[in-house]
Amino acid sequence: MQHTNIQFIMNTMDTLVMLFAILLIERVSPWCQHCNCTNYIPTDIQVKCSIGKFVNLTQLEDPTKYERILYSRGYLSSIPIDLCRLKNLKYIDLSWNNITTLRSNQFQCFRALVHLKMQNNAIRYLPIGVFEGLNNLQTLNLSSNDIHKIEEDVFKESFEESMTSLDISHNNLEYVPSEIMDIIFNATPLNRHRFFNLSHNHITFFEEGSQSINKYYEYLSINEEFMKLDLTFNKVTHIDINFLSPLGIKNVDSFETFWGSRYRIGVFFSILLHNNPLICDCNNFLLYKIGTETMNLLAVGQLNLPESAMIDRTGMVCRGPQEFNGTSLFNMKNEQFVCPVDGCLPKCSCIYSAHNETLTVDCSNIGLTSFPKKIPSYPGSPNITLNISGNRIAHFEERIYLSSITILDVRNNYIETIDIAAIIKLIKIRKLYLQSNHIKYLPKEITALQFNGSIGLYNNSFVCDCYSIWMTDWIKTLKNLLQEPVCINGGAKVRDYIEDELTCYINLKLAVALPLTFAAAIMLFVGLLYHYRPLIVLWWRHKVYRRAVHPQHNIDEKIFDAFVGYEKSDVNWIKHELIPLLEPKYKLCIHQRDFPVGDYIIETITESISKSQCNIMVVSAKFIESQWCLEEFAIAHKYYMAFPAEKLIMIILDDHIKQRPITNKLVKYYICCGVFIEANAADFHAKLLAEMPCRSVRDRNDEIGELDDYV
Repeated sequence: MQHTNIQFIMNTMDTLVMLFAILLIERVSPWCQHCNCTNYIPTDIQVKCSIGKFVNLTQLEDPTKYERILYSRGYLSSIPIDLCRLKNLKYIDLSWNNITTLRSNQFQCFRALVHLKMQNNAIRYLPIGVFEGLNNLQTLNLSSNDIHKIEEDVFKESFEESMTSLDISHNNLEYVPSEIMDIIFNATPLNRHRFFNLSHNHITFFEEGSQSINKYYEYLSINEEFMKLDLTFNKVTHIDINFLSPLGIKNVDSFETFWGSRYRIGVFFSILLHNNPLICDCNNFLLYKIGTETMNLLAVGQLNLPESAMIDRTGMVCRGPQEFNGTSLFNMKNEQFVCPVDGCLPKCSCIYSAHNETLTVDCSNIGLTSFPKKIPSYPGSPNITLNISGNRIAHFEERIYLSSITILDVRNNYIETIDIAAIIKLIKIRKLYLQSNHIKYLPKEITALQFNGSIGLYNNSFVCDCYSIWMTDWIKTLKNLLQEPVCINGGAKVRDYIEDELTCYINLKLAVALPLTFAAAIMLFVGLLYHYRPLIVLWWRHKVYRRAVHPQHNIDEKIFDAFVGYEKSDVNWIKHELIPLLEPKYKLCIHQRDFPVGDYIIETITESISKSQCNIMVVSAKFIESQWCLEEFAIAHKYYMAFPAEKLIMIILDDHIKQRPITNKLVKYYICCGVFIEANAADFHAKLLAEMPCRSVRDRNDEIGELDDYV
């Protein structure tokens, strides 16, 4: 029995040897005399050749029966022409060769081709028509070549609907051609999963695709991820809005509309972007928005997708601007996505903020004497904010760009007159800040403007007369008036000014009919008054008016006895001299102690001055050199001129200030008129206390408390 088994085994081995010999003979067929060829599967051919050796496919019998050829590591420098004899091939593997060039119509004979592998060659570019006719191609691997350029229309009308995997990684592409963008955004329902690998290139931008989103997208299941795009290890700094234009996404608003539609963007594709030098400025706000919106929808259960849907959040690290280097893109805040804008004026700041689509041109406090001739623009920005506050502008003049301004800030200038044409230009204005100027009259055309934001008119020199009587009704219609403007003549609120229009007409006629004999004398007198009016008014206020009997201000509206203006280097004198002298009897407003944190400084100063019984200005050499201090002085002086009871007490801290040249006119006027107290004088305490209000805010509060107790 054992002998029989041994004999059976030996016979079987002889049979196998014979079969092996037969196969060996078949491998050394005439077409494959110099290479190692196998076709264990009748429809497959595997070729292995050494350097300088090639197969002769012209001698291959029945070439149409083959569906797969594996010709890798065959030292090919070009694709054999006679390969077209195998016209029914569905799978071609030419990887790991030395192919450098592809011809137009190179694969036209392979109409049935489904898979093409050409990775690890030396191909430099893809010519037009190289893939023409490959309408059934599903996978194409061109990775690890030397591709620098893909000619236009290389993929046009070929396999853009059948493609499921395209690998062009590890090449030298500098951009993504529009044809690839069309393939990415033009799938059919038959191919639900697609993978496009463009990693490890030098890609910096994307050509805009020519196609729009495929109609089949709306039928996709909301629970399936459709396409994955790998852009890792490239040089992408921004995801341009054009990249998503085939989806109908043109800006942040259209992106939010897209989320609300019946199909979700996360269903369609996932983008891998880590290890790219992302610049976290306004150009990447949409990328940030997509990532954060996706995560928010996932958090509330409105999407059933992996977190990588739409945007892979891992490894998305900013490499610029410098202050955000190393920060995760999705740890940024909305307001940090900004871009400097080219063409900005000298000394100005021009910044575009993506989150509110606003271009802000800030030319404040740079010494302008007129409106800028022009300002820069930013493509697609619907909102422009122009800040020219704190300058020396005396005339509000017309500029072409005013028709595009949504927020205009001209506060703290010297504006006296306003062009009617300039007001008419403000067709988009939402907020207008005109406060703290010298405006006497407003053009009536301002009533046609539609303010849905705030408007500031206070702290001006409005003359309430026949020419401005229309303002009383107009101001009553303003819903967001920051503070009530007052009449320079009389001190009443503009909204409360009442004048009979008939009386105005008669007075105007009388003024015109004044005797001409007095005209010259009046003009001379007015001229002298006008020239010396600051000194005269100040002298009158200090020497005469304060001794006369006049109504006091309403102390019930005040919360401080004195607002103290000083330069920060003099704070020790304030702490050790002024405060111990006046408090606790009087309640002082010290900005380092009493100002709310974060409020707009000029508005806070103006508000504090208006809520104080008087104002104390501690003038030193540093004070005169500080623009902010002089601004405080100017505001306090205006209130003193408008409301004589709210006096301005000027304390000279340095004796030598009186002898030094002073460029600021207001400070000079006070010194010339002797309206000051010297801190180093022996009777300083007595003089200061004599100037302080007779009844303090604390006295008023105590009286109210006693009255409440009595009641």
